[in-house]
Amino acid sequence: MKDLMGIIYLNKPEQDGKLPILTRNRCIASLPIWSKFRLIDFILTNMVQSGIENIALLSTIKYRALINHLQGGAAWGLDKKRDGLFIFIPTMSQSSYNLGHFDFQLLSENIDHIKKSHQDYLVFAPGNLVGNIDFQWLLNFHKKQEKDITYVRPGTDYASYSKDLSEDGYYQMHPIFLISKSLMVKLIREYYYTNFNGSITDLMTSSIRNNGLTINEVNYPNLNCITNMENYFNFSMNILETPEMLTGNMEVPVTKKRDLPPTRYYEGCEISQSLIAEGCHIKGEVNSSIIFHSVSIERGTQISNSIIFPETIINENSLLNEVIADKQVYISENKQLINSSTKPLVLSKQARV
Repeated sequence: MKDLMGIIYLNKPEQDGKLPILTRNRCIASLPIWSKFRLIDFILTNMVQSGIENIALLSTIKYRALINHLQGGAAWGLDKKRDGLFIFIPTMSQSSYNLGHFDFQLLSENIDHIKKSHQDYLVFAPGNLVGNIDFQWLLNFHKKQEKDITYVRPGTDYASYSKDLSEDGYYQMHPIFLISKSLMVKLIREYYYTNFNGSITDLMTSSIRNNGLTINEVNYPNLNCITNMENYFNFSMNILETPEMLTGNMEVPVTKKRDLPPTRYYEGCEISQSLIAEGCHIKGEVNSSIIFHSVSIERGTQISNSIIFPETIINENSLLNEVIADKQVYISENKQLINSSTKPLVLSKQARV
């Protein structure tokens, strides 16, 4: 798509705080999901499959894992001489990060890159969005409606309609928006010189209220924003009950390739309704669980309704139920980790149990 540039923004620090253990060392967009993917893979794949060739990532804090995963966008065909994937790196102090306003500052600092782009329209989307969206359809719809901004929010009804200005916070429910490049550059310049202290979504809310911009709203099916522990866990586990999500109404996201050997299943192991990545050693029992790469599960161990991140070791005769184990966790033999609340039990990275 020659006329649309994609801009992926990350969550505010306080939003990362809704998954406190899993986002201690990473942003939400880099959260592992479905045994081999990360959340950022979904929105990147959607943009590339919609024909978007110029994509910018507004990286804030805790972006090391994300940049390591993206590797310049090679897996998505974005490592090219013209356009491709651009990562805007923070240059401000740590104190500014905690304000949650860093994406607007990054846009201001990189406004020349946006101005020099060959595209006339910009689409902003968060890195924690999962599902399918056709940005080509969205751009065509936006042009026909002749409004200033088109908002998208998750929903089950494909119908679209116009909506007037609503209360503060209304636009927080609409994580994707499309706007012309000329109007966005104008707004950035205008608010920069007023010492605007807010995020991108705050900027749009203020612009609609104070500048009289007109908007469209689109309800789009099969979209879900991962914002807290409950919907991360539930969305992850739904793939086990509805595997057609990866072959039917949801495109398989592109992701970073790993050069690992196949998983080895030892004699006596039992596997049922689970996703298991490559490079694992499975000697125990795995039921209704998601296992990432390079995990070792020893004999006599039973894992049910759990998510095990990479390089975790679970020793003999242990029992896990509704557990999320972050990367490189070590669980010694004869341990029983059984969730007794409405939320899954979460083990932090490199925890020893």
